[in-house]
Amino acid sequence: MASPAIAAPAPAVHRSRTAPRDGFRPDIEGLRAVAAGLVVLGHAGVPFLPGGYVGVDIFFVISGFLITSLLLREVARTGRVDLPRFYARRVRRLLPAAVLVVVTTVVGAWFLQSPLAGKEVAVDGLWTLVYALNIKLAADGTDYLNAQEAPSLLQHYWSLAVEEQFYLLWPVLLVAAAGTFAVRRARSAVLGGGAADRARRGGQARVRMGRVAVLLVLVVAASLALSVWQTGVAQPWAYFGLHTRAWELAVGALLAVGLPAVRRLWAPAAVAMGWAGLGAVVVAAVTYDGSTAFPGYAAALPVGGAAAIIAAGAASDRGIASFLALRPLTAVGGTSYGWYLWHWPALTLLPAAFGLPASLPVLLGAAAFSLVLAALTLHLVENPVRLSPSLSSPADGLALGFAVSSVVALVGVTALVVPGGAPRGERVDVTAVATAGSSLAPVIADALAGGPVPQNLTPRVEAAKTDLPASRADGCHADLLEDAPAQPCVYGDGDAARTVVLFGDSHADQWQPAIHDAAAEAGWKVVHRTKSACTPATMTIRSGDLGREYTECDTWREEVLAEIGELRPDLVVMGASYGLGDDDPDAWAAAMTTTTTRLTQAAGRVVLIEDIPVRSSSGPDCVAANLDDVDPCAVGRSAATPHADVAAAVREAVTAAGAGVVDPLGWFCTDDGCPEVVGNYLVHRDATHATASYVRFLTPWVAREVGLEATGQA
Repeated sequence: MASPAIAAPAPAVHRSRTAPRDGFRPDIEGLRAVAAGLVVLGHAGVPFLPGGYVGVDIFFVISGFLITSLLLREVARTGRVDLPRFYARRVRRLLPAAVLVVVTTVVGAWFLQSPLAGKEVAVDGLWTLVYALNIKLAADGTDYLNAQEAPSLLQHYWSLAVEEQFYLLWPVLLVAAAGTFAVRRARSAVLGGGAADRARRGGQARVRMGRVAVLLVLVVAASLALSVWQTGVAQPWAYFGLHTRAWELAVGALLAVGLPAVRRLWAPAAVAMGWAGLGAVVVAAVTYDGSTAFPGYAAALPVGGAAAIIAAGAASDRGIASFLALRPLTAVGGTSYGWYLWHWPALTLLPAAFGLPASLPVLLGAAAFSLVLAALTLHLVENPVRLSPSLSSPADGLALGFAVSSVVALVGVTALVVPGGAPRGERVDVTAVATAGSSLAPVIADALAGGPVPQNLTPRVEAAKTDLPASRADGCHADLLEDAPAQPCVYGDGDAARTVVLFGDSHADQWQPAIHDAAAEAGWKVVHRTKSACTPATMTIRSGDLGREYTECDTWREEVLAEIGELRPDLVVMGASYGLGDDDPDAWAAAMTTTTTRLTQAAGRVVLIEDIPVRSSSGPDCVAANLDDVDPCAVGRSAATPHADVAAAVREAVTAAGAGVVDPLGWFCTDDGCPEVVGNYLVHRDATHATASYVRFLTPWVAREVGLEATGQA
């Protein structure tokens, strides 16, 4: 899946040097710096920090602790929680800087990447308005079409959404659990009472706080169980969901409720516990990587480490607390929220702005520059708004939230509706070439000459993402979590005497328009059996999008192979990406031999269409950024075929097992390269799949190579 983002640091509480344990904690400010440094350096690609994303968990624990401490102090001071004022403070603290970065990122993506990228970022910006970007990203992560896209420039806002969802729910739950205490505490402030009455009220307070603690323990248990379960079932939902992250915030909240007991810890034990907590965080950051099943059980290490550090600092100002309170760390910690906001778009946009490669030195420079932006944002935006006397009332704070949110909405809607630039070239029509079924080489050679994008580009760049085979809308292409083939999913002539089965992953599904049209012309029935990221090769693969072994693929594949055995079709057309599973050519050859042998025993003929040329980035994005001359979007033939050794081994194995092999590169490339616009057609809908329009244009060549020409009809 896409690279994980960091969590937003908790809002700073009132900095009171006279009561360091009840207000400002310099050690927690320093812990923010450690967490922010881990995630920023991890995103910059520092080699020894593959698990830098555990900064998410550290920030969640900090947020749960500080917010709950703030609420409990308000109850102790006033006898109640002023919810409107609480939410208004969150708005003043978090929203101005967040909106500034969203607007800057949308504008930057529009000009530094392409108008198409700007529109996509604008969509995510609108999701941030309702603090629901984490839900969108979780849904995208289990949708293979979206999971294969480059990470959003606003992806890091998912953690801000999780925290805001927590902030929305937790104060209400706390008030409900300790409501009687709040009322009686307020009454006692007026009525007073003797020592016995105060003791009675103290006992009642402990009972109410006990109820809060029980509630938190239940939240931790339930959310952790959900996290472990969903990490093994649907990792994107586990990673981005509030329901699976709530336990991390609740651990911090539980620590705040138990603070009186924590402060009584023996100082030497607290010091040892603090260093052990830092060790746990470091171990997680160094040993975890993209293959770690996360969050699940693995999140317990950084969460426990962060809790131990916070608890140690509450019990003793020596040891880890003294180290984290060093001025350089607290200075960085004070800007950690802004650093978090700025670093991710900076890592992507700054190299593009200066035409530099995304090398480690360049990315470290971008990370440092984002820290400078964070410091400026703190002093010019965050503090003036947060400390403004004219915005001190709840009504003023909420009005501010409405105003700045309206700015994001305006920029987002504008980015979506303003045209991104029309193609500059003349109209082109290459349908006559397809009708004649002549060689594509001259057309592709002409395309490699570059030039402006034709006015009748099909599909237009903004529609490329939705230029899909009909199987997608029909529900005939199984998604990641489906483990059974959809029924009946029959195309062409349903009563035809001859049957062709289209079988494989999304790289087989992309051929559906050509197979369907050719079968309809030739009088064949098409049985459609494809599934996202599920290779037809008989091998268990690990799904990076799900974060685990892709068991649904094994189950689905076996059912389809058994179905083909019963159906005994005249033809099976396979398609597969070689970018899935093991990179070992021998393993691929053995797995494809197993599949092909079973198919040749059941079908009259079996054909494998090899993979199409792929790109390192989105084809539509490149074309949108180069409307005057599309030449920069062409890629070299060798770069477009990164798995040549696997392809060669599979080709030999499939042929030896009695099947035919079709090499489609001649439909996309010449020896000189692979253009992104051929005639009036946009070739790719993303980086690795062809547009349905271009595949439909290729129908005569596909039909001839796989044996679906009209002359072969029954």
